[in-house]
Amino acid sequence: HLSIRRQRQMCIRDSASAATAALQGWWHDVVAALSLVRRRPRLAWLVAYSAVVFTLLRATIYVYQPYLEQRGFGLIQIGLLFAAMYVVAAVIAYRTHALRARYSEDQLLWGLLGVLAASFLLLGQVHSGPLLAALLAVQAVASGLFSPLTKPLLHREIADSQRRAAVLSVESMARRASLGLFAPLAGLYGQSHVMVLCGVVGLAGIVVLALVRVPAHAGLEAAGQGVAPHGRMPAGLPAVSSELPKG
Repeated sequence: HLSIRRQRQMCIRDSASAATAALQGWWHDVVAALSLVRRRPRLAWLVAYSAVVFTLLRATIYVYQPYLEQRGFGLIQIGLLFAAMYVVAAVIAYRTHALRARYSEDQLLWGLLGVLAASFLLLGQVHSGPLLAALLAVQAVASGLFSPLTKPLLHREIADSQRRAAVLSVESMARRASLGLFAPLAGLYGQSHVMVLCGVVGLAGIVVLALVRVPAHAGLEAAGQGVAPHGRMPAGLPAVSSELPKG
């Protein structure tokens, strides 16, 4: 019995030591990733941009149903609208490369956020009809474009491949922190005007991001640090998924 007890105690100590080492390693990676983001203004700007757009797109999952119910849509109609929007988003995600070839990254970045903010403000005023469906389609386009547009830009700004996963984790934490701040604000603001709130948040995001804007070429000046040429992905990266934003 004493031998078994000692073995259990040793297992517990080993498990605790392994957990502590893993936590210390994770914290070291997070601190290093935050330091990298701080040293690269363009990367920090893209993280902030991603947080704003993700918050607005993620909010639609929660605000669409009560919004559409207020406007007389039944459960089946709401389900069909959701399905149609995801189909539109999937098509846009699949064709993002064509949009990137036709328009500059700044045009797509600002256009996505601007159209998204404007569509929320208009949805706050529209009650039914083709305009409502068109605005929902616009937001589906933004949803499909978001990840395939921003992920390659983030990858391009990460010079240290060993820190890539940690930096993307920091970006993910920033998105979820932004949503965490927005959610109670949306609850306090009220169901009837939440679309307007989303539009105001989008406009505020545009203003702040414009004030602290960092040109794309500023993030590429560190060519000697392993940054890929403009518009190209660093060698050896896997293909970027074109899936919709997830929680």
